[in-house]
Amino acid sequence: MHHLIFISILIFFNALILHPIKAETNSFGFDLIHRDSKFSPFYNQSLTDSELSRKSFIRSLNRLNQFNSSMYIDGKFIGSSDLTDQGGDYLMTTYIGKVEGNPIKLVAYPSMLDYFTWVRCGSQDQSLYDPTKSSTYKPVTYGSEMCQAMKHTKEGESQVCKYKYRSSDDKFESSGVLSTEAFYLNSPEKDEKFPGIVFGCDHSHEDDLEDGIQAVVGLGQGSKLSLVHQLGRKVGGKFSYCLEQQSVTHASKIRFGSDIILYNRELEYKAKITYDNPYPFYYVTLEAISINRKRTEIHRPMRVDIQTAITTFPPKIYEQLLDTLTKAARGETPFKHQEYNTCFHKSRFSHGVPELKLHFKATFGSKAIFPLDPHHFLVFFDKIICLTIVPKEGAFYVLGNRAQVNVQMIFDLSNRVLTYAPLNCIQFSV
Repeated sequence: MHHLIFISILIFFNALILHPIKAETNSFGFDLIHRDSKFSPFYNQSLTDSELSRKSFIRSLNRLNQFNSSMYIDGKFIGSSDLTDQGGDYLMTTYIGKVEGNPIKLVAYPSMLDYFTWVRCGSQDQSLYDPTKSSTYKPVTYGSEMCQAMKHTKEGESQVCKYKYRSSDDKFESSGVLSTEAFYLNSPEKDEKFPGIVFGCDHSHEDDLEDGIQAVVGLGQGSKLSLVHQLGRKVGGKFSYCLEQQSVTHASKIRFGSDIILYNRELEYKAKITYDNPYPFYYVTLEAISINRKRTEIHRPMRVDIQTAITTFPPKIYEQLLDTLTKAARGETPFKHQEYNTCFHKSRFSHGVPELKLHFKATFGSKAIFPLDPHHFLVFFDKIICLTIVPKEGAFYVLGNRAQVNVQMIFDLSNRVLTYAPLNCIQFSV
């Protein structure tokens, strides 16, 4: 009898080994589509890599220069006619509503600089979503808690909450009816349904959103209306992404979920996330930079944004970096390239480019010294190397999406921590 029990136990454990029980995960994800990739509605296969780089750079200059129609960068005049691309570098897809049993697929613009999500509604141009045909659509009542969470509202017909929202980068203004709808965040395993998500059913907007984009998804912090907050306990205030180096041919990934962990624990860095009310931006404090182990103090709050490709430094810090690069290039004075701003001849860097590290304010008991790969702050062409860091006063951006390539970023709002580490994004996609 004992022998039979022992044999049964062996068979049971062998079955577990051969057919392991799949752990129930509490996370889900979807594609982040680079706007220049073949998955994008803006894909243009006739453009060269150089032309795509320039477009990305100009887009970022436009985002950094939110309230000006023109600016000077390193003595180069960037006029309003050059700032033709209004969006950032990444798009995402999401699904909402229930029309004849199926949700509507939308191409959306994810914004870490906004807390509010809105969708083109009705019969206006570029609208794919008609709320009158969705069985899960419902307008929000004026005076309700969610209506009060919006800054600019008024009562409409049938006591609905009418809103007006201006984006944080001053790019567009949306007006419509505050509403609730079922959102479906698509993942390889299953479709996650989130009923009752509050969003703006946009009836009109100024400074037109680009054709092909039907929605803006607000991922910012500090508001009950932010999608990250509304997803609630299901995601634990956490989302993570990893940007593919070959973003034109492969989609990157973003995941939400309370069980998200860092894949590469051996090279872990933790910076403290701060919040500047009422702005929804994600701030980390850059305490210093090291150029070839020479430390320069900064102590400035810096924004982290998935849509901005470049990093901005105060002019004095920028000049120190430029001086170090000049010395590393055997004293060659940088020149102004017509398309790529500040550049050097590649042949001058026979001994390699300077080592650059960013020192962030860390959480207790951790470190936040982020070593930048040369590709994180330089663009390499056939015969030249160009700098993707620019001088600017005012609002500063750090760890732009160029520096996030092959790096896993975890934004944990519950613990106010940004955790990051080098990673092959293919591993993250599984």
